[in-house]
Order: sequence, then C-alpha cells, then structure tokens
Amino acid sequence: MNFTQPLRTHSEESAVYKLERLSATGTAIFLSALISRVVLGTRSGDAARAFKETVSELKHPIYSIGMVLAFAVACAAVGIITTLQAYVFTWMIP
Repeated sequence: MNFTQPLRTHSEESAVYKLERLSATGTAIFLSALISRVVLGTRSGDAARAFKETVSELKHPIYSIGMVLAFAVACAAVGIITTLQAYVFTWMIP
C-alpha cells in the first residue's frame, strides 16, 4: 500500500442550476390542468380562481421545500454530507 498518494482526488463541482422546463414535474401538472379544463368545460374565470387559491395554499410549503433543498446543496458543496454519512447516519440506520 502506497501512503504517499491521496485516497481520493477532489473534483470541483459547478454551482450552476440548469432548469429543464420540459422534463419538470410542474410542466406535466400544468398541461394536465389545461387538458382537464378543456375536457370538463370549466370557464376561464373559475380556472383562474382555482389556480390563485392553489398558489396561495402552496406558498409556504414551496418556500420550505426550497430552503431544505438549498441547505442540502450547501451541505454537499462544503462536504458536510460526507461527514454525516460516515459518522451519524451509520448509527441511525439499523
């Protein structure tokens, strides 16, 4: 075993977010909402009101999920996830 060489090489991770609109989950939900509106014959005003209510109800959950994802990306960027996997998660998982 050669102790002079490092066990792993560090590679930089890019911090660029690429938004994939077509393959995003929200795109499929939005398209199915539009198709449902046409099939059910809902008026535009009713559909707009339902959309507004939905966005209003999901305001806080969307923000919370975004903050958890931002924290996870930040932890992965500085190496906290690797440390937690090695020391904490092994005790939590039976």
